[in-house]
Amino acid sequence: MTTPTPTSPSSAGKLVRRARLGLALIAALLAISASRPAQADPFRFAQFDPVAGTDSNGLPIYNTWFSGTGTANKQLITTTSTGTTKVVVPITFQFTAFSGLLPAALLGPQAATLEIDLMVLNGVSTSGSRLTQTLGAGSITIRRSSTFMGQDLLLRADLVGGELSGRQGSTVGNSDVSVTAGDSITFSSSFLNFSQATTEGVTLDLNPLFPTIQRDNRGTPTTADDALRNFRALVSGQFSVDGRITVQAIPEPGSLTLLALAGFVAGPVAVARLRRRRAG
Repeated sequence: MTTPTPTSPSSAGKLVRRARLGLALIAALLAISASRPAQADPFRFAQFDPVAGTDSNGLPIYNTWFSGTGTANKQLITTTSTGTTKVVVPITFQFTAFSGLLPAALLGPQAATLEIDLMVLNGVSTSGSRLTQTLGAGSITIRRSSTFMGQDLLLRADLVGGELSGRQGSTVGNSDVSVTAGDSITFSSSFLNFSQATTEGVTLDLNPLFPTIQRDNRGTPTTADDALRNFRALVSGQFSVDGRITVQAIPEPGSLTLLALAGFVAGPVAVARLRRRRAG
């Protein structure tokens, strides 16, 4: 008959700690699994808003301009309230994720600048009262107003495809691009590596918009100059991604080491928090 070996108090404590750690790891994995978005609903990780203002007449200062005239050079660009030349405009930018990994200086609202340069293809399609025009190729660039560790590129989206649309007569419109047939988006940043992303999306909200969205009726719907009428708007935007991404930790002063962590979007944040708890 074998007598069981008694478990010492120190061994029992180790077993309890291991059990607790195991439960914590399981909880973290469940949280990652539950919070990972589906392919059809990418995770929104960043957004920007205009620095709104009014002119001497109390009217909104618009920062985007849509040119729909002629048979070429249709474009959506950032510009001044009255100008027609592409410029950069002030915005407030914010990463809405990665608080466990990004440096504190990059968290919260960031003073930044926005440059939109999107070409627009000919032809307007109509569905009921909604007007839609297809985007060609272009870019959306957001830079930090001051550099951090010598870098300022918060986010850039190079894209092909998508659409610019709104209800006819409305002062609200939107531009939407996602990776579907014929669309492509490539994100880049000084602080994030998107090489492992599988689904990406950009949405621009145009509001207020003046004058209202209308079809330019100088040509018939089958002619090359058929386009939306010129308009101006304030613009805000959201950026989303799904799949796996690599989050790069920016080196602090005196350190040249880059820490690259790969995981599902919610994963690195949950793991970083778990490690902090364990270290505490």
